[in-house]
Amino acid sequence: MTSVPDSHGFSQLKYLLLGTVLASSMAAQSPGIDVEGMNPAIAPGDDFYAYASGKWMERTEIPADRSAWGPSGAISEETSQRLAALLQAAAEKRATATPVERMAADCYTAYMDEAAIEARGLTALQPFLSRIAAITDKAGLARVLGATLRTDVDALNMTNFYTENLFGLWIAQGFDDPEHYTPYLLQGGLGMTDRAYYVTDSARMEGLRVKYRAHI
Repeated sequence: MTSVPDSHGFSQLKYLLLGTVLASSMAAQSPGIDVEGMNPAIAPGDDFYAYASGKWMERTEIPADRSAWGPSGAISEETSQRLAALLQAAAEKRATATPVERMAADCYTAYMDEAAIEARGLTALQPFLSRIAAITDKAGLARVLGATLRTDVDALNMTNFYTENLFGLWIAQGFDDPEHYTPYLLQGGLGMTDRAYYVTDSARMEGLRVKYRAHI
Protein backbone atom coordinates (compact mmCIF):
# COMPACT_ATOMS: atom_id res chain seq x y z
CA MET A 1 0.00 0.00 0.00
CA THR A 2 1.36 3.40 -0.95
CA SER A 3 0.94 5.98 1.76
CA VAL A 4 0.89 9.75 1.74
CA PRO A 5 2.70 11.67 4.51
CA ASP A 6 0.36 13.57 6.76
CA SER A 7 2.12 16.53 8.31
CA HIS A 8 -0.10 19.60 8.70
CA GLY A 9 1.64 21.74 6.06
CA PHE A 10 1.91 18.96 3.51
CA SER A 11 -1.77 18.10 3.98
CA GLN A 12 -2.65 21.61 2.80
CA LEU A 13 -0.46 21.16 -0.27
CA LYS A 14 -1.66 17.72 -1.24
CA TYR A 15 -5.33 18.66 -1.02
CA LEU A 16 -4.67 21.75 -3.10
CA LEU A 17 -3.16 19.48 -5.73
CA LEU A 18 -6.06 17.04 -5.48
CA GLY A 19 -8.59 19.82 -5.94
CA THR A 20 -6.71 21.28 -8.90
CA VAL A 21 -6.42 17.96 -10.72
CA LEU A 22 -9.85 16.59 -9.94
CA ALA A 23 -11.58 19.81 -10.92
CA SER A 24 -10.23 19.47 -14.44
CA SER A 25 -10.17 15.71 -14.89
CA MET A 26 -13.25 14.24 -13.23
CA ALA A 27 -16.72 14.40 -14.70
CA ALA A 28 -19.49 15.61 -12.42
CA GLN A 29 -21.05 12.76 -10.49
CA SER A 30 -24.30 12.75 -8.59
CA PRO A 31 -24.32 11.34 -5.07
CA GLY A 32 -26.38 8.19 -4.68
CA ILE A 33 -27.59 5.54 -2.27
CA ASP A 34 -25.89 2.16 -1.97
CA VAL A 35 -28.95 0.12 -2.80
CA GLU A 36 -26.86 -3.05 -2.95
CA GLY A 37 -25.94 -2.54 0.69
CA MET A 38 -29.54 -2.41 1.88
CA ASN A 39 -31.53 -5.37 3.18
CA PRO A 40 -35.13 -4.97 1.99
CA ALA A 41 -36.10 -8.19 3.75
CA ILE A 42 -36.07 -6.22 7.02
CA ALA A 43 -38.88 -3.76 7.62
CA PRO A 44 -37.44 -0.26 8.11
CA GLY A 45 -39.82 0.29 11.00
CA ASP A 46 -38.43 -2.76 12.81
CA ASP A 47 -34.71 -1.98 12.44
CA PHE A 48 -33.87 0.88 10.13
CA TYR A 49 -30.11 0.45 10.53
CA ALA A 50 -30.25 -3.20 9.45
CA TYR A 51 -32.63 -2.25 6.63
CA ALA A 52 -30.31 0.47 5.34
CA SER A 53 -26.99 -1.32 5.85
CA GLY A 54 -27.71 -5.01 6.41
CA LYS A 55 -26.26 -6.40 3.17
CA TRP A 56 -23.21 -4.17 3.43
CA MET A 57 -22.49 -5.44 6.95
CA GLU A 58 -22.89 -9.06 5.84
CA ARG A 59 -20.36 -8.77 3.05
CA THR A 60 -17.89 -6.36 4.66
CA GLU A 61 -14.96 -7.52 6.78
CA ILE A 62 -13.04 -5.12 9.03
CA PRO A 63 -9.47 -4.87 7.67
CA ALA A 64 -6.85 -6.54 9.86
CA ASP A 65 -5.08 -3.26 10.54
CA ARG A 66 -8.22 -1.39 11.64
CA SER A 67 -10.30 -1.42 14.81
CA ALA A 68 -13.40 -0.25 12.94
CA TRP A 69 -14.53 0.16 9.34
CA GLY A 70 -17.26 1.95 7.47
CA PRO A 71 -17.98 4.03 4.36
CA SER A 72 -16.02 6.99 5.74
CA GLY A 73 -12.98 4.76 6.29
CA ALA A 74 -13.27 3.35 2.78
CA ILE A 75 -13.58 6.84 1.29
CA SER A 76 -10.58 8.04 3.29
CA GLU A 77 -8.50 5.08 2.10
CA GLU A 78 -9.52 5.61 -1.52
CA THR A 79 -8.74 9.33 -1.23
CA SER A 80 -5.30 8.51 0.16
CA GLN A 81 -4.60 6.16 -2.75
CA ARG A 82 -5.76 8.74 -5.29
CA LEU A 83 -3.59 11.40 -3.69
CA ALA A 84 -0.56 9.11 -3.81
CA ALA A 85 -1.21 8.36 -7.49
CA LEU A 86 -1.63 12.06 -8.31
CA LEU A 87 1.56 13.01 -6.49
CA GLN A 88 3.57 10.24 -8.12
CA ALA A 89 2.22 11.22 -11.55
CA ALA A 90 3.13 14.85 -10.91
CA ALA A 91 6.66 13.79 -9.91
CA GLU A 92 7.06 11.75 -13.10
CA LYS A 93 6.00 14.64 -15.37
CA ARG A 94 7.72 17.34 -13.34
CA ALA A 95 9.09 19.15 -16.41
CA THR A 96 5.59 19.76 -17.80
CA ALA A 97 3.71 19.98 -14.50
CA THR A 98 1.95 23.12 -13.33
CA PRO A 99 3.63 25.12 -10.55
CA VAL A 100 1.23 23.70 -7.96
CA GLU A 101 1.80 20.13 -9.16
CA ARG A 102 5.57 20.66 -9.21
CA MET A 103 5.57 22.07 -5.68
CA ALA A 104 3.51 19.17 -4.37
CA ALA A 105 5.64 16.61 -6.22
CA ASP A 106 8.89 18.08 -4.88
CA CYS A 107 7.52 18.09 -1.33
CA TYR A 108 6.26 14.52 -1.66
CA THR A 109 9.53 13.27 -3.16
CA ALA A 110 11.59 14.87 -0.39
CA TYR A 111 9.23 13.58 2.29
CA MET A 112 9.42 10.00 1.00
CA ASP A 113 13.21 9.98 0.56
CA GLU A 114 13.95 7.98 3.73
CA ALA A 115 17.64 7.52 2.93
CA ALA A 116 18.22 11.28 2.71
CA ILE A 117 16.18 11.91 5.84
CA GLU A 118 18.13 9.31 7.82
CA ALA A 119 21.43 10.70 6.50
CA ARG A 120 20.60 14.16 7.84
CA GLY A 121 19.84 12.72 11.27
CA LEU A 122 18.86 15.37 13.81
CA THR A 123 20.32 18.29 11.86
CA ALA A 124 16.93 19.84 11.09
CA LEU A 125 15.81 19.46 14.71
CA GLN A 126 18.98 20.81 16.28
CA PRO A 127 17.94 24.49 16.45
CA PHE A 128 14.75 23.52 18.26
CA LEU A 129 16.58 21.13 20.58
CA SER A 130 19.06 23.89 21.36
CA ARG A 131 16.22 26.22 22.36
CA ILE A 132 14.91 23.54 24.71
CA ALA A 133 18.36 22.97 26.21
CA ALA A 134 18.69 26.70 26.84
CA ILE A 135 15.60 26.84 29.09
CA THR A 136 16.68 27.84 32.60
CA ASP A 137 13.55 29.38 34.14
CA LYS A 138 9.77 29.62 33.84
CA ALA A 139 9.95 32.59 31.51
CA GLY A 140 12.18 30.65 29.12
CA LEU A 141 9.85 27.67 29.25
CA ALA A 142 6.85 29.91 28.53
CA ARG A 143 8.60 31.42 25.52
CA VAL A 144 9.41 28.04 24.01
CA LEU A 145 5.93 26.64 24.63
CA GLY A 146 4.29 29.80 23.34
CA ALA A 147 6.35 29.77 20.16
CA THR A 148 5.09 26.28 19.30
CA LEU A 149 1.49 26.65 20.46
CA ARG A 150 -1.11 25.64 17.94
CA THR A 151 -3.94 28.13 18.26
CA ASP A 152 -6.75 26.56 16.23
CA VAL A 153 -7.55 23.36 18.08
CA ASP A 154 -11.26 23.06 18.76
CA ALA A 155 -12.70 20.77 21.41
CA LEU A 156 -16.39 21.17 20.58
CA ASN A 157 -17.23 22.48 17.13
CA MET A 158 -14.74 20.90 14.72
CA THR A 159 -13.45 18.43 17.35
CA ASN A 160 -9.93 19.09 16.08
CA PHE A 161 -7.73 18.04 18.98
CA TYR A 162 -4.55 17.27 17.08
CA THR A 163 -1.34 19.15 17.61
CA GLU A 164 2.19 17.79 17.36
CA ASN A 165 3.26 20.21 20.11
CA LEU A 166 2.88 19.88 23.88
CA PHE A 167 -0.17 22.13 23.97
CA GLY A 168 -2.87 23.57 21.77
CA LEU A 169 -4.89 26.68 22.55
CA TRP A 170 -8.68 26.74 22.21
CA ILE A 171 -10.64 29.94 22.83
CA ALA A 172 -14.40 29.77 23.33
CA GLN A 173 -17.19 30.98 25.58
CA GLY A 174 -16.37 30.08 29.15
CA PHE A 175 -18.05 26.98 30.53
CA ASP A 176 -18.75 28.79 33.79
CA ASP A 177 -18.89 32.30 32.36
CA PRO A 178 -20.58 32.38 28.92
CA GLU A 179 -20.47 36.18 28.95
CA HIS A 180 -16.73 36.07 28.27
CA TYR A 181 -14.37 34.13 26.05
CA THR A 182 -11.87 31.92 27.86
CA PRO A 183 -8.61 30.32 26.67
CA TYR A 184 -8.27 26.59 27.27
CA LEU A 185 -5.05 24.60 26.92
CA LEU A 186 -5.35 21.12 25.41
CA GLN A 187 -2.55 18.60 25.72
CA GLY A 188 -0.89 17.52 22.53
CA GLY A 189 -1.86 13.89 22.90
CA LEU A 190 -0.17 10.53 23.31
CA GLY A 191 1.93 8.65 20.79
CA MET A 192 0.23 5.37 21.60
CA THR A 193 -3.50 4.84 21.62
CA ASP A 194 -4.32 5.72 25.25
CA ARG A 195 -3.05 5.75 28.82
CA ALA A 196 -3.43 2.00 29.25
CA TYR A 197 -0.61 1.36 26.81
CA TYR A 198 1.78 3.21 29.14
CA VAL A 199 0.77 1.83 32.55
CA THR A 200 -0.95 -1.55 32.14
CA ASP A 201 1.10 -4.35 33.72
CA SER A 202 0.87 -7.08 31.10
CA ALA A 203 3.31 -8.89 28.85
CA ARG A 204 1.60 -7.55 25.73
CA MET A 205 1.68 -3.90 26.86
CA GLU A 206 5.26 -4.20 28.07
CA GLY A 207 6.24 -5.62 24.69
CA LEU A 208 4.53 -2.69 22.95
CA ARG A 209 6.33 -0.21 25.21
CA VAL A 210 9.70 -1.78 24.34
CA LYS A 211 8.90 -1.49 20.61
CA TYR A 212 7.65 2.08 21.07
CA ARG A 213 10.85 3.17 22.81
CA ALA A 214 12.90 1.56 20.04
CA HIS A 215 10.76 3.35 17.43
CA ILE A 216 11.30 6.73 19.09
